[in-house]
Amino acid sequence: MEASWAPVGVPVPAFGITNKAPPFPFNWSNSNTVNEGFRFYFICPTCSGASDSFQFGSPSQPRITLPSSVTGPAVIVLHGEFHNHINFTSNGSAMAPVYVTTFQQNYPARLTARFTLKGSYLTVEHLWFGPANDGDTDFGVDMYEGSHHLVVRHNTFRGNNNRSGGIGIGSWSYNGNAEVTNVVIDDNDIQSIGDVRASSDQDAHCININGSSSQIWITHNQLAYCSGDGVQVEAQDGRSSKIHHIYIGKNHLHHNRQSGAWVKNASDVIISQNKAHDFRSNSGGPGACFGHQYGANYVWYLFNEAHNCNIGINIGGTTSASEFTFVLGNLLHSLNSEFQNNIYLAGAINIRGTKTAYVANNTIYKTDAGVIFINDSGLQQVHFQSNIVSPRTDPALSDVYIKNCTFVPANNLFSADARFENAEGGDFRLKSDSPARGTGDVSAAYGIFKSRYNIDIFVNFEGAPRSLLNQGAY
Repeated sequence: MEASWAPVGVPVPAFGITNKAPPFPFNWSNSNTVNEGFRFYFICPTCSGASDSFQFGSPSQPRITLPSSVTGPAVIVLHGEFHNHINFTSNGSAMAPVYVTTFQQNYPARLTARFTLKGSYLTVEHLWFGPANDGDTDFGVDMYEGSHHLVVRHNTFRGNNNRSGGIGIGSWSYNGNAEVTNVVIDDNDIQSIGDVRASSDQDAHCININGSSSQIWITHNQLAYCSGDGVQVEAQDGRSSKIHHIYIGKNHLHHNRQSGAWVKNASDVIISQNKAHDFRSNSGGPGACFGHQYGANYVWYLFNEAHNCNIGINIGGTTSASEFTFVLGNLLHSLNSEFQNNIYLAGAINIRGTKTAYVANNTIYKTDAGVIFINDSGLQQVHFQSNIVSPRTDPALSDVYIKNCTFVPANNLFSADARFENAEGGDFRLKSDSPARGTGDVSAAYGIFKSRYNIDIFVNFEGAPRSLLNQGAY
């Protein structure tokens, strides 16, 4: 499971993927609340006869509230509706974790107020989070510095037109020495946070990472129709070392007001094997599927698919350019900007705000412009290797547009028919007679990744080892 779970270039977390809560106790009652060494709690504030006089609770005699803190091993089972803020601390460990889960997965417990997670080795799963009504402004899940090994998985999140909901990690303007670390956000459905049709910028992100955060996994989620980004990583100016080792992988990101995933100021962010589509320009951004700005450093875009956006991958202009950016093995197709002939708001890849960029093994198909590299914000050098750019849809633009930077190309395929298996049907593998087969080379970026993270990413778009030095993502 771990091998198939992991996006390319992303390590498997030690806690949060394979761990499972034990089954409910047989003949569960207030005199029988232990199974497989785990203490069980049953909480249902809307159930008849519920009372906190029951120490642990059971389906026949439920408690009203969660204890403020619980020591593992324990399982807290929720049922019914919860309308008050829950501030919960888990005193768990790797061998004695704490779970918060629902009684009936077909009818998950509904939490309509904020759920604040603290402590360690806590898994929250199979719950529904959302507003109590259209006017609600305080709901969703948040976690802060000082906590570690927190897991939020298999949940549903919904919002209203207000700027609330979703998942928040870390504290804005945090200046302490602690951090929130080893967090897994996996297989959640997060939609409609804020008003995606708002005329002003709400910054209502599906998932927001702030403060001091490290070793954060955002994986296998659907993040859609949020009035912000699907994921925003924002360390704030001068704090790039405070948010690092963030993994955004195998998510489905679509129809958000701003983008699929966007990074500001952080470092060592791996964005891998996501699918992103349907983002257009507004006051919140240029309509990019993915991107970063403000000196975010060592950001890696690996084997993602992007379509139906103004820009596929956009490294925005900034006064503090990042040192290195890497764009490897992505499939970027059907990208046509609303702003015809505007080189700043078009292109499959548009890079301005990094000093050195490595762009290799990308397949670019039916976009208005190919790649655009402009030095108005610090861009100095682009290493462009083994890419396919074919065909374009806007004759007024170019396969490659370069302004005031050093362009180092090697073994790319421009304009010619790449001989895909069935591009119109979404199959961009190469036919046996493709001119892109065996005509590529190996970008230095693959070695940089291996040296920095000790993971081999010299694979194709499907994650299989590359047996041939092909051009493009396959």
